[in-house]
Amino acid sequence: MGHKCNCSEMTIKSIFLQWSVAIKEHERLLDDLARWTNVNTIELSDIYMDWDPEVSGHDAFLSVPNAEGIHDLRPPLLGERELNVLLSYMELVRSKGLDVACNFTPLFVCLPDEPSMACVDVRGKPVIFSHGFPVGCPNNPTVKRYSEVMLRQVVSTWSHANRICMNHMEYPLWANGGIQELLVCFCQWCQAKAEDQGIDFKHVRHEVETLYDALLQDRKHSSGPEAIFSAGCVMGYLFKHPLVASWIKFRLDSMTEYVTDLVGIGRQAANEHNPDLKFGLEFILPAMATVFGTDFVSLSPLFDWITPKFPDYLPGSIIPKVAKEIASASGGSWDTEQTMRPIRQLFDLGPGPDTYVPVSNPIPDIDYLNAYDLSIPARQMKHLESIVGSVPIYPYLWLTNHDLDHMRGKVNAVRELGFQGQFVWCWEKDLSPDAIKAAKGVF
Repeated sequence: MGHKCNCSEMTIKSIFLQWSVAIKEHERLLDDLARWTNVNTIELSDIYMDWDPEVSGHDAFLSVPNAEGIHDLRPPLLGERELNVLLSYMELVRSKGLDVACNFTPLFVCLPDEPSMACVDVRGKPVIFSHGFPVGCPNNPTVKRYSEVMLRQVVSTWSHANRICMNHMEYPLWANGGIQELLVCFCQWCQAKAEDQGIDFKHVRHEVETLYDALLQDRKHSSGPEAIFSAGCVMGYLFKHPLVASWIKFRLDSMTEYVTDLVGIGRQAANEHNPDLKFGLEFILPAMATVFGTDFVSLSPLFDWITPKFPDYLPGSIIPKVAKEIASASGGSWDTEQTMRPIRQLFDLGPGPDTYVPVSNPIPDIDYLNAYDLSIPARQMKHLESIVGSVPIYPYLWLTNHDLDHMRGKVNAVRELGFQGQFVWCWEKDLSPDAIKAAKGVF
């Protein structure tokens, strides 16, 4: 039985375009999308850069005209001429009858020389995302100032935008530097806030360090990974270590406060500059969202729609990376695939394939081709059911490895659940004239 929302909201069928591709392909790309797909929204980033790590050069610039309020941070800004090209492109998009959505990511701080704005992991190191971006802490006052200025600038400058997609309102989840990067944040601002609330922060940090050590201990004589990653074992651990549970709750409350304040500032700016502007929340896999700080149930009333993500990179890269590190510490008792299985089941990603197929040619953020199970959207519905019908929901899907058959399966899976729209991420090769024509009827 499908899950439908009766809210009055245009059905969004969006595709993300990197700025470099959008500007290079210009009108041709928009015309092809209009001719061969049902796309009605073009999602563009608040940061001008090429996200493909295979492309040489990773200069990044904020897509706003000035930095009033954060001049002291010396943020990289596009020049006036370059910015006008972007603004003219948005006008072109609207002239084609398409909506413009801004992918707004203030916690990916576009200030590579400011590690002081980054979350601090359990070992005391700043967490730096790819391209050198610090992953900002929502309790850091400089991060808050940066976020608020950026949002006001986008709202006032992107006059042709219909939508702001607030994205990555979460703590780090990529684990590029190891599992320790998942165990944040222990910066001075988190400590001050926690202690103001009566939380014994030093004891909390010790408990989280103990958790980190437990994940990577030698397991030569232990039972399999199911013994530590089953739902029952996780609940038992939190019961015995209540300070870890309080730390998770502290993160959740901190992010909720940050997002609530930010969306309020955005709506205030919209009332002044763009009263019809809509705001949405994009968040990681529903079963995992609260673990990484996004209380989408509490936040959903603040937004005009929400977008739960069903990303290939989660089962295809992040979980394998975490499992490999844990398995490597087992002294050879566990292997990576064996360790992945209970982690997948814990977060309702299904058991995974019997044999994982490694990527032969480099694909950004993907290590295995067959890690994404088409049952994932249906498995995740139990985590969304409390808000179904109260707010429009548009899942986020990834076109990976140019596999249109698999993409068709993903779209069909969310249609069977009653979702009529979606957001789509793809790469430049998927946007050639032939590729878009081949995608007819897929999205």
